[in-house]
Amino acid sequence: FHVHMFQYLTSEIGRMTERAKAERLIQQGRAFMDQNNIRGLRAVNGQLWGLMPDDGPKLNNWRPGLLGSSDVGLLR
Repeated sequence: FHVHMFQYLTSEIGRMTERAKAERLIQQGRAFMDQNNIRGLRAVNGQLWGLMPDDGPKLNNWRPGLLGSSDVGLLR
């Protein structure tokens, strides 16, 4: 779930209110994914979510999918 949410949020960087901060958070989120640090990734997602504009529903384009094989390490 957190991996897919991160992927969605990174695709929405153009809508975020503070692009430089979003870019730093995305780098940090990628590092957390490489380290299998789900808590860190969840925290980054929360901060990225906070950078989304308040112009309506934020989940219009987000469709959660099933976890892929690349996500399995994050579930430990």
